[in-house]
Amino acid sequence: MANLLTVDETADYLNLTPQTVRRLHRDGVLPSVKLGGKSKSRIRFKQSDLDAVIESGYRPATSGPLASA
Repeated sequence: MANLLTVDETADYLNLTPQTVRRLHRDGVLPSVKLGGKSKSRIRFKQSDLDAVIESGYRPATSGPLASA
């Protein structure tokens, strides 16, 4: 089974704030897994997916919508 991380655990793992993790998720940068039904849906992040994003050379934008948020 994959190692699933909460927003807070993902923030710690990536050395980001939880708000930044949520924004990157909302912007489609960080892939997630949805658990639960519609009303009690929770997102989790697979550590292997986070590692893949890091390995792909993702770098935060220095200009544009991501940089100003």
